[in-house]
Amino acid sequence: MLQKPKFRKFENPEFIAYFADVLELLNRFNNPTLAPFVAPLAAEYAELDNSFQIERGNMLTRDVQATDKRRDKAITGIKKAADAYRRYFDETVADAAERILRSINKYGKNIARLSYQKETAVLTNLIADWTNTPELAAALTTLNLDDWKNELETANTLFKSVYIDHVQDEAAKDFTPVTKLLPDAIKAYESLAAILNGFVVMDATTYEPIVKEINELVNKYDLLVA
Repeated sequence: MLQKPKFRKFENPEFIAYFADVLELLNRFNNPTLAPFVAPLAAEYAELDNSFQIERGNMLTRDVQATDKRRDKAITGIKKAADAYRRYFDETVADAAERILRSINKYGKNIARLSYQKETAVLTNLIADWTNTPELAAALTTLNLDDWKNELETANTLFKSVYIDHVQDEAAKDFTPVTKLLPDAIKAYESLAAILNGFVVMDATTYEPIVKEINELVNKYDLLVA
């Protein structure tokens, strides 16, 4: 039986890549009986991918990419510095590093991989924690990370402004956002999965190999978004 992917944890790029990989496996399987049931997913994917490419071309401009990369470098640098200081011989410094790492990990292990909106919100909250919690503010000072924290705040604030500018520009353009297309694509995938599970029951010898391949794909993507 086909395993169900953890779609609730997928971001748009994971959906696009997963559907593309599934369709590639099914294309290589090249089963005429299954082909009519694959077609609806292929059609939904084509529309989804087209919209995704439009969004990337419009939204992921150099300004947006540059400001996002700037804040990613800052939060990654702060985390790596704190992680290094966890092993410092001075217990006061090591304790400060532990506090900073806990404050970061509270929002996830890889903040830089979050979607634009999620990362903006997380960094805003994290910076507020560091500013308003005396113990965390002191820990940053102990680790000499105040300048880095200020850089992160500056980069995140700049990103908000640049991103909103582009959102306003996009509002006037005519295309269906990926988020509005996803429900139909997921429905097409689930319908295909149900059909494939039925075929496995009727003819395991023929269909179990493709099910195993897709399940392996599901496992890889579930680990990716874990």
